[in-house]
Amino acid sequence: MSNKLKENCESKHQIETLLFQYGECWSDVRQYDNLVWQIPSVTTIIVGALVALSSITALFIQIPLFIVALVLNLVMTIALHKHQFFRIYRFREITKIEKALEKLGITLIAKGARSTTQIKDETKKGIVKNIPQGWFYDRIAYNWIRRYMHLLTAMLSLGLIAIVVQ
Repeated sequence: MSNKLKENCESKHQIETLLFQYGECWSDVRQYDNLVWQIPSVTTIIVGALVALSSITALFIQIPLFIVALVLNLVMTIALHKHQFFRIYRFREITKIEKALEKLGITLIAKGARSTTQIKDETKKGIVKNIPQGWFYDRIAYNWIRRYMHLLTAMLSLGLIAIVVQ
């Protein structure tokens, strides 16, 4: 096998491997993104049901229900943070793969691993046009979700204290 043919085969194998990894990373990002939205939703439903149930029960049952709700919320808040951590890690892997593909001469039509800050910077530079702008578009939804989970933890803690004190 000639060197040129051998290099061509190695290059094709490298491209296929990178594209496979690229697809897997995006699959992970989609999964983590779904979990980042589902965790607060499901947690709120379960915690709400536990709090509602505690309002119609005796005091000795209210305290354990609030403790279960509080612990569940704490665990799910930690899970939320972990999923966001892995989501960001995968975005960084996607960026590395995109750079490796560019070195091999493959330019992607749309680079997917972009943050709100990067898109805002590209909009200011004129690289990206016609992007909605304003206060709502500048917010990062994950930060709001994270704050919500922390607020829910604080409210459950105060509720538990109120039940114990009465």
